Amino acid sequence: THVVDRDFINIISRAGISRSESIFAEFSTSGNNPDGYGKERFDYCQDVLADKRHDEELLALVYAAPQDVSDEQLDENFDRYARMANPAYGHTIDPVEIRTDYERSKTSLESLGLFKMYRLNIWQHSSNPWLRPSAWAACAASYGEEDLLGQPCVAGLDLALTWDMSALVLMFANGEKEEQPCYRLLPYL
Repeated sequence: THVVDRDFINIISRAGISRSESIFAEFSTSGNNPDGYGKERFDYCQDVLADKRHDEELLALVYAAPQDVSDEQLDENFDRYARMANPAYGHTIDPVEIRTDYERSKTSLESLGLFKMYRLNIWQHSSNPWLRPSAWAACAASYGEEDLLGQPCVAGLDLALTWDMSALVLMFANGEKEEQPCYRLLPYL
C-alpha cells in the first residue's frame, strides 16, 4: 500500500461495492512518502486502534516499532523493537540475521532509513536522508535578531530559473572568538 498511487486507489476503491459482504485487503510495510496514500491509511488505522476514530468495518493490525524511536533507543533495546515489528521474530525471522542487517545498515543514513522502513515499519520522511535527526537537534540554539547584530555573516543565494524555488541562506558566526568560526544557518524562503 505504501507505493500505491492515489489515482489508482480512486479507480479501485469502489470495486466490489455491490456485493453484500465485499472484502478489501491492504498490506504494506512503511514507506517514505509522508503525503501518500499508504501513510494516510497507516495514520487512519493507528487512529482506529487508539479509539480516536470508530470504524466497525476495518480490521487493523499494525506491527511496527514506535515511529519516534531514536537511534540510541534502538541500539539499547534492539530485540524489543525488532519483535514489535516482526511478530514471527525468533520463529521464521532469525534474530541473528536481522541484527546483522541492522549493523550493516548503520553505515549510511540511506541504508539505515531503508532498514527502519522495511524491517521495523517506521515511516521515513525522505528517500535519501543526508542528515540524522539527532544531529539536526544537536544544532538547536535559541537566539534572536539582537544576538546576530554585528556578527560576521556569509550569504548564499539560489535563484529560480523558471518554476524552481528560490532561497536565501544567511550564515552567522556563533559569536565565539575562534580562528575558524562556526556558522549558524538562517534560511529565508
